[in-house]
Amino acid sequence: MKTLLFAAALSSLALAACGEKAKETPVSVPAADGMTADGKATMNGMGGTSASSISAPSDPQEYATQAASGDQFEIQTSQLALTRSKNAAVRDFAQQMIDEHRASTRLLQVAATSAALQAPRLELLAAHQARLTELQGAGANFDELYLEQQREAHAEAIALHQTMTGNAAAPAQLSSFASDVLPKVQEHAKLLDTIKLGTATKS
Repeated sequence: MKTLLFAAALSSLALAACGEKAKETPVSVPAADGMTADGKATMNGMGGTSASSISAPSDPQEYATQAASGDQFEIQTSQLALTRSKNAAVRDFAQQMIDEHRASTRLLQVAATSAALQAPRLELLAAHQARLTELQGAGANFDELYLEQQREAHAEAIALHQTMTGNAAAPAQLSSFASDVLPKVQEHAKLLDTIKLGTATKS
């Protein structure tokens, strides 16, 4: 009888400990529109074809690396759109992405070096490269996939820049860059919602 009572007491203590641990671990639950409960965009994007493997940056250098890769993804996928898409609105959007993300890359490199960081390389992270490869293999659904990837990439960029604008310990140069570029990325995301497929074409 004493053995049974002791075992029962241990079981109760274990359950109580699990309950306390659960209380101490906050969970951020993304809403259906790619936003967390506190209103910030998630790093997973919005309705992409697959979950993103791009995680939140651990330090300013990682932020610069991710931001540079995001710019390169926008540039390279949009260059592909200029050669593959017959939709005028898609091609106009693609040209705007090339121009504006090239400009943001230049500003990012200046901000990074001013903050005594390494200038980020103009190359793609593995997750961005995988999406570019997927787009390169697209057929008749090219425009749909391009726009879907753009929505995902812009949701990630918004979340990325928010991490820097809200980080009081971040270098001032990067915080300033993020604050300047964030509204532009948000404008791009809104512009995507105005593009209609199957209507306008351009030879």
